[in-house]
Amino acid sequence: MLPKNLLCAEMARFISVIIPVYNDCEGLKHTISCLEQQDYDKDLYEVIVIDNGSNDETYRMAEEMARKSNTCIKVVLEVQKGSYAARNKGILASVGELLCFIDADMSMNSDYLSKIADHFTSNTTDYMGCRVELVIQRKTLSSRYEEVFAFPVCDYIEKLYFAPTCCLTIRRSIIEQVGLFDSRLESGGDFQFGRRVHAAGLQQKYTDEIVLRHPARWQFSSLIRKAERTARGHAQLSFYFPQEYGHHFRAQISILNLLPLSSKKLRSKLQNRNLDATFFVKVMLLLLPIPLRVFGAVAALRERARLDRKPEDLSQ
Repeated sequence: MLPKNLLCAEMARFISVIIPVYNDCEGLKHTISCLEQQDYDKDLYEVIVIDNGSNDETYRMAEEMARKSNTCIKVVLEVQKGSYAARNKGILASVGELLCFIDADMSMNSDYLSKIADHFTSNTTDYMGCRVELVIQRKTLSSRYEEVFAFPVCDYIEKLYFAPTCCLTIRRSIIEQVGLFDSRLESGGDFQFGRRVHAAGLQQKYTDEIVLRHPARWQFSSLIRKAERTARGHAQLSFYFPQEYGHHFRAQISILNLLPLSSKKLRSKLQNRNLDATFFVKVMLLLLPIPLRVFGAVAALRERARLDRKPEDLSQ
């Protein structure tokens, strides 16, 4: 429940920070530490950690941090697998008028929540994505790929009408109007949710002034897992919403999707992010998406085959 002594104006600035986590003790510890150091009034925000069935010490560690912290931290368990099921559980456990979604391995400056509150107080924005900066922990080709291509949040909002759930803040009233995330989706739930928000005529905005930091994937195996997860999401979207998103699945498995990136597109990406690369790195960045798309296409086909089976076979 909200603190009883809050005025109506303060209640409108109460923020619930929702963090799904799975097997990431160190990442979660770092993120909670950043949230504990916010310059925002501690009576005006809560942190909700949703453990998605971790099989390590994450849940125990989160509960211990909650007991010791002078910040309001709630730890809940969601046994249904999937980050969107976890986020839905966090929404239902939250009390804030502003719902802030981040990942368990992110960091932010101490004025992060203050800036969010100020933005929503002074604007009519309903749905906001912010800038995500990549933190390069190890300089590898995979981390360079992430640095160039990951999290073009401004483009996502302006062209596709969604923000990734690692950098999304919404008013609670949105949930009342368009509903929760679709927990059936392994990936793409943020995309589908954002499109529902846009279709409802609600105001979406991107801001460069609020920044979150996200560690870049530096192992190629991590990029493969991301590609496969995203592809399975495309298959699920096409299965559950064939009219709206059937073309996503067809594009995922199209032979055209396996062609190298164009040098023009790569050059534009580098320029937009003020990055430079040697000729060798540029060639590798052009070719690297090919194996990722092959893995993605295979994952999408397998997931669609699984979904197309009779319902009684889906548990197999």
